[in-house]
Amino acid sequence: MTLSDWSRDPGFRHDVAAAEAASAPYWGDLYVAESLGTTYIDIRSPVRRAGRVVGVLIAGVSIAELSSFLHSIAGPYTRNTFILYGGDRVLAHSALADTFPGLSDSEPLPALTQVGDPVLAALWDDAIAEPVDSASLGGASARALRLGEDRFLVLYREVEGFGPEPLLVGTYLRAGDAGEEMARLGTVTRVGVVIVIVALFLALGFAGALGRPLRRLAVAAERIRELDLEGAPSLRPGPFREVNQAAAAFNAMVSGLRWFATYVHRPLVLRLMRQGSPALPSETRVVTVLFTDLVGFTAMAEHLPAPEVAAFLSEHFALSDRCVEAEGATIDKYIGDAVMAFWGAPEEQPDHAIRACRTAMAIGRAIRADNLARRAAHKAPLRVRIGVHTGAVVVGNIGAPSRVNYTIIGDVVNTAERLEAITRDLIAADIEVVALIGPPTAAALGPGFPLRSLGAQTLRGRAETLEVFCLDCA
Repeated sequence: MTLSDWSRDPGFRHDVAAAEAASAPYWGDLYVAESLGTTYIDIRSPVRRAGRVVGVLIAGVSIAELSSFLHSIAGPYTRNTFILYGGDRVLAHSALADTFPGLSDSEPLPALTQVGDPVLAALWDDAIAEPVDSASLGGASARALRLGEDRFLVLYREVEGFGPEPLLVGTYLRAGDAGEEMARLGTVTRVGVVIVIVALFLALGFAGALGRPLRRLAVAAERIRELDLEGAPSLRPGPFREVNQAAAAFNAMVSGLRWFATYVHRPLVLRLMRQGSPALPSETRVVTVLFTDLVGFTAMAEHLPAPEVAAFLSEHFALSDRCVEAEGATIDKYIGDAVMAFWGAPEEQPDHAIRACRTAMAIGRAIRADNLARRAAHKAPLRVRIGVHTGAVVVGNIGAPSRVNYTIIGDVVNTAERLEAITRDLIAADIEVVALIGPPTAAALGPGFPLRSLGAQTLRGRAETLEVFCLDCA
């Protein structure tokens, strides 16, 4: 298989435009393969995906191959068999069994006078034609020509439906041999038509066999482009070795990406891909940061085997991640039983504070629903503490060249974590979900968020006080 870029070729653009108007396979214009020195007659089939033409499948037969075939079936009375294209150009003739010089896209076939056959050259010359009765030829036609001392009888039949121009399939012989040839003319015509029809069905069968795996590959590649690794189908082997090699490589790539996706935050990668920048420079952004923490997890983990601890954390993170990702957050990292997420980067999110507080309230609803199930199973309920703060940070790809992390750095991160930490001192221990937010976040919220001020509080590691608000997550 050879892949070439013909997108700028005028002929290619013309072919695609013609395919868009076609509803079924159709015969194309003759074209010349200059490197091979021969002309091709071809049938074409538009390739569609989702109703849109994405390509054209072309199956062609060269005039050299067609001429060689006519020569191979020639008998004593059919050695002069020919096929004319539109009546004035030669499509198949023994003189065309090899390369024919001077053919081009503007002149893809030689004229009757160019193949070196005096009978064809004089075929339509009425000055040397003699009357002949064609009534008994069963739909065929005949012309009698006198060339010097010789008289020739040309027998031919017009065949339509195999290209934009009708084909004339015929032969000629000296007049003395005409009786025996009459019986053979119908056979020759039928054989020529059958060969073209068989070639058509073989071309369509080949197109279907090749097109199906390529369409499956295109669909799977589109899924991978959207990072839909679970929806990407596994490509099955088929009859073409090269396509099978591509399918095997593609399946191996998908398998590797599925493993890779378990370690990389997929929504973040997808957003970075859509932004089109391979490396995002660090910049200052105003974002909103959210920290969650599971109360009493350390004590609980001391009494559980490691596999149970891992399974418990995975289930808990899955619950909180659904709430976080539903609001378009970037999950920065997991720290033990804690989650750190932020809004406002890499995408611009003017309502980042509102998104973060909606997430805190969604986590509250999810934890309370989960606790109902835990109590029914005679398990201890979970208690989650949340800190949310808004401010300027440095955001970008930070790390060594071989391993970077898209993350944020700044005092806002520390403040959000410390807001979560002081919930133990300000809120009753039996409350299932508590969310504390800083003044910039509270100022960005509308009246739909139930807030109450807890007054000025001193955060760990900070000399000045900060007014703290409690967001009702009930």
